[in-house]
Amino acid sequence: MKVDGGAVRMRLRAATRDRHDRMERVMDLPRRLATRASLAAMLDRIHGFYVPLEARLAALPWAPAGLAFDERRKAGWLVDDLLALGARPSGATCTRLPVLDTLTAGLGSLYVLEGATLGGQLIARELARLGVDAAHGGRFFASYGAEVGPRWRQFVDVLETHCAGEVATDAAIEAAAATFDRYGDWMLGLDAEAAGSADARLAC
Repeated sequence: MKVDGGAVRMRLRAATRDRHDRMERVMDLPRRLATRASLAAMLDRIHGFYVPLEARLAALPWAPAGLAFDERRKAGWLVDDLLALGARPSGATCTRLPVLDTLTAGLGSLYVLEGATLGGQLIARELARLGVDAAHGGRFFASYGAEVGPRWRQFVDVLETHCAGEVATDAAIEAAAATFDRYGDWMLGLDAEAAGSADARLAC
């Protein structure tokens, strides 16, 4: 079965809906955004996932797909945000990552990270009550700012082109699902980390 134009994104969304919902529960944003300290703790944990995942993604051949991956890296923004909030990266790093050995898999994984920039716009507005904005601790959630929409559409165009066809779409779905799973598992360790538990290091 050939996947028609626009259907790749829709299949990805449908196939990962449960995982997306689980991710929202794990993140527990109302609690994480309660104070600047809880925000910093969450950003540090996210940093521990993005650093190794972006390194794995960076090794893929993005140029032939017409996508400048380096312009979409966000780990550096997380460091900037932590410093602006008076914190530093703890160095905790996730080691259980999705297998990303093809560009198709990479696109499936990047679907999760790029999709997060859409919801990040709502979170960025919520952070104003903490005195946090894009220049003062909120760059990660503000991400591309006014370019969020255009960059998302550009990504979807690449996704539709390079993941068309049932086999390719299935591979992208598998990678996206694995990314959601590993990310969620890693974030589950946030509360244990705050309590100083060794279980936090074992969560991923």
